[in-house]
Amino acid sequence: MIIDIIVLLFLGLITFLLVNEGPFSAVILLFCSLISSIVAMGTFEAVAKFFGKWPDMARGAAFLLTFFVLLTLTRTIFDFLVRDDIELPPLPAKITSGVIGFFVGLVVIGTVLIGTQMLPLTASIAGFNRYPNGLARSSSSIWFDPDGFVESIWDMTSGNSMGGSPAFAMIHPHFLKELYGLRYTVQYAGRKTLSPELLKVLAAGTIPNNKASLFHIPPMPGKKILVVRTQVNHGSKQPAISSDSGYFRLTPSEVRLVTTEGRQYYPVGFLRDGALFQKLTFNSAVVDDYRHVGGHRVVIQNWIFALKPSQKPYFIELKGTARGLIAGAGVAKTLAALPMHDYPKLAYENSKLTITVEANAKLGMLTGVAVPAQIRMIKVGGLVQAAYKRLGVISRAISNSRPPWSDAAAHTVGSPTAAEAGQWRSMGNQLIANGNSHEEPWWEILQLFLNSQVSTNTSRSLARLRHYFNNQIIPLLDAQEPVKIKIMPGSSKTIRIAPGNWQIIIWSVHSSHMFVWSKAASVKIGQANSVSLGHGSMIVNYNLSK
Repeated sequence: MIIDIIVLLFLGLITFLLVNEGPFSAVILLFCSLISSIVAMGTFEAVAKFFGKWPDMARGAAFLLTFFVLLTLTRTIFDFLVRDDIELPPLPAKITSGVIGFFVGLVVIGTVLIGTQMLPLTASIAGFNRYPNGLARSSSSIWFDPDGFVESIWDMTSGNSMGGSPAFAMIHPHFLKELYGLRYTVQYAGRKTLSPELLKVLAAGTIPNNKASLFHIPPMPGKKILVVRTQVNHGSKQPAISSDSGYFRLTPSEVRLVTTEGRQYYPVGFLRDGALFQKLTFNSAVVDDYRHVGGHRVVIQNWIFALKPSQKPYFIELKGTARGLIAGAGVAKTLAALPMHDYPKLAYENSKLTITVEANAKLGMLTGVAVPAQIRMIKVGGLVQAAYKRLGVISRAISNSRPPWSDAAAHTVGSPTAAEAGQWRSMGNQLIANGNSHEEPWWEILQLFLNSQVSTNTSRSLARLRHYFNNQIIPLLDAQEPVKIKIMPGSSKTIRIAPGNWQIIIWSVHSSHMFVWSKAASVKIGQANSVSLGHGSMIVNYNLSK
């Protein structure tokens, strides 16, 4: 909704400004914006190489910079060469300028939106989620669909009127979905991109449907089962390394196969140890250990794609920036197996955490996440400032003995008596003083935020906390690329999770109640790691149905 309003305002502003510029000036700006957008589309991957020190930002920064520089340059040149406008009667001139201005706005805003979506942001941007019901389902669009409009222009011009080989649509058959998939990550990964030199396609081959059961691959009638074997090197020098840790992490939406017919596919699974099929969904996390092969630390993976029989693979791409050509090497009818020692031993598979939530079974399915135990202040600085100011208001209200605040205090664990509200406000002040580069424990940040949102009675507190949690906390958690959790009250769930220190946050948020549990968990390989969340780990406890 926020981004819709922003688009509407800027579209209206650009249209209004060009109404008074004259039709010829508006036509020139439309031409300049179209040329700038198309050229930026065709060159952003080459220009991104100049941003090699910042690989995650490179494509988006290169694209936006190229567009704005070209737009400014071409408009300046035309202003210098063309001094006079076409003379039309006032009303037709304004109508013509306004119509052309509307399309100028669509091109400029759509191009900026696409460039923004290339940046390493979350799947949801300013409240807009292109695939709110999952990447495999239907998409939604921003009002007037400016980014879709620009993508259509690119598809029409690349490889046709503007030349170029191969066409943009051949490499990026569904660019907006591709960009969404790169942002839609389900587990924390330090690297959003992969240096091209670190990826190698070892082989590609088909598995006949009558042989699929040997790999435990389910029947796929009417489909061609393709296996693409890739090798990813760890790398030895920043920024050309594939991971900041001992694990290589991927989400299936970061792996795409493009065919020579211009179709785009995502993997339906992979072969564990090159032998057994493991199904993938867009909510799966693929985590592999590195292993020494041929003098390098590498990860070897066998991706399974279900293609239409007529489709022929062109290339495979990982994390948006590393492509391995398949078409030139050809596709084998059978794919030779690799020795077991070429596959990682997957110590990660022995790194598990069992989570138990002690709660009323009537709550139904609970939602939660596991996030790294600490978060850098630069990501939450604005929210910390706002929480600090509101806690000042709360502590003064309690100090002045305003009775309604005592009701709120009784329903949020640990706050807010006058002393406790003052204590949390002091902690907020200390977090601010530590600076943006400092890392803080997630449990402190969460307590600070939620304690700052209580109001003067239980129902108001619940409404305010629920709105704040859904619109501020959940997007913030999603931005940390968490391990996502679904668990029934009173039951246990075991998740695969990398070794290290984590914060487990579980919640049930409805119109009549809100419960939030949070507890730290330390995970070590080969140990029986477990964490239990009960009343003692409850941060918020509101229930109007009592």
